[in-house]
Amino acid sequence: MGKRLVIKTVLICTGIFIILSAAAWYFIFNTYKLDTEKNVTVLSASTKIDENTIINESMIRKKTIKASAATENMVTDISECTGSKSIGLIKEGDYIYRYNLISKSKIYADDIRAIVLPATIEDRVANLVKKGSLVDIIVQLKEASGRPQIVLSKVRVDMVFDDSGINTEGSEVGSKKGFIKLLLNSSQRARIYSARLAGTLSYELYCDETQLPSKENYVIPTNTNNISDEIKNGILQTEK
Repeated sequence: MGKRLVIKTVLICTGIFIILSAAAWYFIFNTYKLDTEKNVTVLSASTKIDENTIINESMIRKKTIKASAATENMVTDISECTGSKSIGLIKEGDYIYRYNLISKSKIYADDIRAIVLPATIEDRVANLVKKGSLVDIIVQLKEASGRPQIVLSKVRVDMVFDDSGINTEGSEVGSKKGFIKLLLNSSQRARIYSARLAGTLSYELYCDETQLPSKENYVIPTNTNNISDEIKNGILQTEK
């Protein structure tokens, strides 16, 4: 009789232990989720990156996130990012996405060159033309009383300088004198050189990126007798 009682007691205690253990594990698993999801490393901005900025390593940092939170457009390799140009503003802490970058291999074509044009405060639309602005370049011909003509349309301003040569980084130029830097191909430069000899240049500012470009209606004169040999050769080579 005593032996049976001992066996029953052992069985009862074992059953209670199993039930309590199962309840405890159930509580633990439902209260404290075990983190078995894989982590991935992506890149984010360590500082504000302005539009049209060439990105370097000091501007980016690594960030570890859950695989489920990552997308295929997130940049994961520093080599993908450094040397590329930002299309739009990237705020500090924002993830860096491939669609926000122009690859360094596609930034400049072989015939792209930088030119600097003088621009007074009136030409710059009372200082509204800044770094990154989109503008039409207009010419008022010396020998024509008609409407101004559009030499180049929707050109992006790469930099703005004051009369002492200081890069204003898009802020207002304090002096009436100023200069804008443009990155243009050979055909665009030829049109600018011709227009500068033919009249006075000014600028019209686009309100935003979505506006369609104006129609370029300035025509390079076929009679180039009054144009310097250097400009003439540039124009003729472009027209070939």
